[in-house]
Amino acid sequence: MAQARERLVILGLRLLFLLVLALALISGCGDNLSTTHLPAVDNYDFYLSSDLDSNARTAYFEAVRQWTMYTDVQITTHEGYELCGIGCFDVFLLPRWEIDDLTDSTYIGVTVPGAITVATDMDYDETQDTFIHEMGHALGLMHPCTSPCSDYAVMNPSYRGGADHVACADVDQFYSERGLEVNRFCNDSPGALDETLDGGPVE
Repeated sequence: MAQARERLVILGLRLLFLLVLALALISGCGDNLSTTHLPAVDNYDFYLSSDLDSNARTAYFEAVRQWTMYTDVQITTHEGYELCGIGCFDVFLLPRWEIDDLTDSTYIGVTVPGAITVATDMDYDETQDTFIHEMGHALGLMHPCTSPCSDYAVMNPSYRGGADHVACADVDQFYSERGLEVNRFCNDSPGALDETLDGGPVE
């Protein structure tokens, strides 16, 4: 009974994601999802779907740790799902082919109003990097430069080959979006290559 209910919840999340994505495309802001600009607020609620496996959960919480370490954002994590508005996102996984079909792209993560989805079947580091990048979009950040980019910003479109942590350009953009002075430290050195040093599982 409980498993059937969880499956219905996950199906509902997928349908909600499809609806939000369709609305984004109809409104014109989804013609290029990389240009979708979400509101920058101070407090966020993220609802974790039960389909997140242990690696995805670890990667998600590492993303939260980094954004809250390098910025003043307030993030509250909940289990389950919610019909989300501003500052609220359901977080779930989809097979990569579903994301490809939905977006007509090769994205491995997509953030739209009310929902963050990350592809399944990636190694820990790529899952973590994708969660950090997609969470940045949820926090109101956009791609700051085109690939290739000279800095390590995780918000670069080429983040998969760059930083695996929030970098100075990301921190600058976070505060700029809010009209505030930067008041947290930042780090532009590359992140750890060893997963165990980067919040990931023991190999």
